[in-house]
Amino acid sequence: MTGNRLNVLNGDLYNTVSNDYRKAGAHLAYATAAYKASEDMTLSAAFGYGMADDAPEGADDDYGIELDAGMAYQLYQNLKYELHFGYWMVGDF
Repeated sequence: MTGNRLNVLNGDLYNTVSNDYRKAGAHLAYATAAYKASEDMTLSAAFGYGMADDAPEGADDDYGIELDAGMAYQLYQNLKYELHFGYWMVGDF
């Protein structure tokens, strides 16, 4: 979320947001779970929430909620196929 390649929360790549927003910081919390459905298949899920540490005056501090789901299948001892889906419901920050 905050890396210079993603440019989601910090604006490093193109410097398109003001410094007040770039320096707001982040509080992120995630809960994850995995379930081994069979000897070869594992299902996973995650829930995350993010908020600004120090939002500028007049701005909401809500970054939003993220939901993730995944599946991993061990085809051979040294080959595993994985499929992951993530959905970010962007907040009002």
